[in-house]
Parts: sequence; structure tokens; C-alpha cells
Amino acid sequence: SFSAVLKELVQDLTQHDNQAAASAAYLPPFSHHCELALFDPFVQETEHRFIEEQVFLVNNTAGGSLEFDPFAIYEKAAHGDSVPKPLPPTSSIVSAATRLFGVIFSQVTETQRLQVLEQLLASIKQTKGSRQQIIQQNIILAICSALKHLASHKGNLGYEEIQSCILSLILSALESNSPLLRCSAAEALARLAQVVADNTFTSGLAQISFDKLKSARDAISRIGHSLALGSLYKYTGGISSSHHLTACVGILSTLSQDNTSPEVQVCIVDGDDDDDDD
Repeated sequence: SFSAVLKELVQDLTQHDNQAAASAAYLPPFSHHCELALFDPFVQETEHRFIEEQVFLVNNTAGGSLEFDPFAIYEKAAHGDSVPKPLPPTSSIVSAATRLFGVIFSQVTETQRLQVLEQLLASIKQTKGSRQQIIQQNIILAICSALKHLASHKGNLGYEEIQSCILSLILSALESNSPLLRCSAAEALARLAQVVADNTFTSGLAQISFDKLKSARDAISRIGHSLALGSLYKYTGGISSSHHLTACVGILSTLSQDNTSPEVQVCIVDGDDDDDDD
């Protein structure tokens, strides 16, 4: 049954023996190219990409290698890939689990959805440090996949408690130390707004980020919520409230002039470029 499959997927996403690279391997397919500027050079497109990939491996971060799947040499390389990149088995399993979770989640009952989300929340709370970050990343990507699937099929989440549970998972990730996790959470927030499809709800999400940007003094929180506003604008076709739109532009304009935080400036400038690329 779908319920049994979903339980297996949850185990794949939250298993504690995952290596740190299991989440990092998702970066190219899940991140918008402008957001890559926020990461280290090894994940950016350069003419020395192959060398950078090898440095990536030397630093004990698992990456692609033909030894994991020799037949990959016959496959057509994805756009931008210089070499075939079959992932290690652990990473491949988690990558497939996030995609399949997105499809199966929409097929189970609302009660089962809520139970699964509560289980995912508990899994995050039961771990600490880097392992917690890995599990959190896997969960956010799986949820983002589920929201994208629901939005594309005009589906809905059901219980209000389901929305609240997902929102709680996303907001905690927006202020993570991991740039990848912040970007993933920002997209998930916008995908949530797409599924709910209610202007009042979307405005409420924007207001959360407005309030955080006004009060937060640390770069991490500012980057996370700047990305959130950019994603809301990008994936929901704009911010319907003229008041919120004016406030959004004003806040981001002010932050873009803050020379004490170059990371925030890069994030905001790249966010502006997104509208030209989509």
C-alpha cells in the first residue's frame, strides 16, 4: 500500500548512518543557478569544474564516480555536466526517496500525512549537530518535492494542522547555518503558498519574513528570509498586496546597501535576477 511505501521512504530520509554528502549531492538539481553564488566555488560553473570536483572528493565529501555505475558512461550527460556523475548508493537511495516521497505523499489520507510529518519533526529533534542538518535537509527536499507535485496536480494539503506542521519545518530551516538548507527551505515556503493558493496566507508568510528582517541582526537570518521573499515573488507570480510589495522592495533595498554583510547583498542581488531567468 501507499502507506507502507511512505513508511519505508521516511526511514530512508531519516536514517542516522547517512554520510554528510548525501544531502550535498542534491545541490545541482534543486538549486537555482543564481543561488549557487552563495556557496563555495566547488559547486559553481567554472572552466575548472572537473578539478574542483576532485578537490571536493579529497575533502571527504562523496561525489559521482563511474565505479558506482559503469553503465552511466553510455548515458547522455545533463546540461552543464563535464563528466558522468553516478552517485554513491547511499546518496542515490536518498535522492530517489525524496522524489518518490513527493508522489506518494499526495496519495495517502490526511491523517496519514499528519502522522508522517509529526514523525519527521520528531526525527529532527532526536538528532543533533551535522547529523541533524543532514536529516533536516533530506526532509525539506522531500517536502518541497511533495508540494511541487500537489501544486502541479491542483491538489491540497487537507487539515490546517498539516499546513502548520510543514510551516514549522520550513521556518526552522530558513535560519540554518547551511546555505543549501536555507535555499531549499525558501523554495519550499513558496511551494507551500502555491498549494494553499490563498492570498491572505501568502501575505501572512511574507509578513513573517518582513518582521524577521526588521528585527534580525545576524546575516544568516537575513539571508534566509530574503531568500524566502524572493521565492514567494518568484513562484507565486508576485505579492498581491501592494502594501506588502512596497514593504518588500523597501526592506530589500535597505539591506542591499548594508556593506557590513556582503553575503546578504549577494543574496538580494541574485534574487532580483531570478525574475529575468524564469
